[in-house]
Amino acid sequence: MIYVQKIRKLIYNLLNYYELKEIKHKKNQQYYFLYKSKLFQTEFECLSTENRIGINSKFPDKKAIICLNLLKMLYDRDYEFLINVYTFIIDNDIFDENIDFHKTLDKPKLWTQMLSFYYDDNDININKYIELPRPLKNFKCKFKQTFYHIEDIKTNYFQLNYDS
Repeated sequence: MIYVQKIRKLIYNLLNYYELKEIKHKKNQQYYFLYKSKLFQTEFECLSTENRIGINSKFPDKKAIICLNLLKMLYDRDYEFLINVYTFIIDNDIFDENIDFHKTLDKPKLWTQMLSFYYDDNDININKYIELPRPLKNFKCKFKQTFYHIEDIKTNYFQLNYDS
């Protein structure tokens, strides 16, 4: 993919945005979100279905689902999901203007809107827990159970800071 650095910078900026939103979030209840899939196409999907990887967030809604998908993209190093969201927005004429994909990568506010519209129209299969779920033992795995806070995602997946 040609625009990997721009996409990674976009994901970093989106994580910053959602981190600030989470800090301002009024409820202190923690939720644990897991991606559920019957397809087991990626390592992330397998680990998440086994309750071994997910996010820990104060968000009870689609913002947490967005952050979970950002983590999934970073873990799998597969950014196809953003192209799917962009295609969905363009195909459904949600925005008046038709912007090229590569031009949208420098606009994190536009992407927060696009992701929000995407999740308004599409049901995503995830599980939400109030207490930390126990990892399943369906297969031997040396991967330690990890639930990331949004700031942890940034520190683990971005060595250079895109703020400067």
